[in-house]
Amino acid sequence: ERMEAALKDGRPWLLGDYLLADICIIPVMMRLNDIGMSYLWDDYGHVADWFSRYQEREALQKTFYFGSLLSEQYGDVKIE
Repeated sequence: ERMEAALKDGRPWLLGDYLLADICIIPVMMRLNDIGMSYLWDDYGHVADWFSRYQEREALQKTFYFGSLLSEQYGDVKIE
């Protein structure tokens, strides 16, 4: 809810500019997404947009390269 409120004014990043706040939360969001818990932000469109925008960043793609996620290493980690 706090992320949604921070993003609802149209800012692309949590504090307006891309800052440490975004960098600190992305590992948590990546893990939640990886284990099938992205439904947590289904009702938060601004958060979903933020996450999609973040996934397009080259730095994120280099950090979370193929094979680095739990679901890529262990097929049974998804929460159903």
